[in-house]
Amino acid sequence: MRTLWLGTYEKSGGRGLVPLEIANDGRITAGEPITAAPNASFGVRGDGLAYLVDEQDEGAISVLRETGEGWEAVARVPTGGSAPCYVALDRDGRLAMRGPGTTVPGACFVLA
Repeated sequence: MRTLWLGTYEKSGGRGLVPLEIANDGRITAGEPITAAPNASFGVRGDGLAYLVDEQDEGAISVLRETGEGWEAVARVPTGGSAPCYVALDRDGRLAMRGPGTTVPGACFVLA
């Protein structure tokens, strides 16, 4: 079985990041949304954390940690611009980059 993560938008009725379980026979089952990841249009994982773009007018990067009981919010960092659409980590997992939005062309964040 594999999991595909589907982002949703709050303004369209979405409730967060939805796990889609894909069985070996091709059946797909939607799980419960992760509400700590609203408007997640793109994400990346590294070092046990997930960095998810919160694509809205006051954009942010949401940071989540997977636990035995599910996902927990670790941080939410404003991007300083609207509608960010991309995030990536450097090879050391210490620098998060967020892609262009509508008001700020790009930004870097050093992760402690």
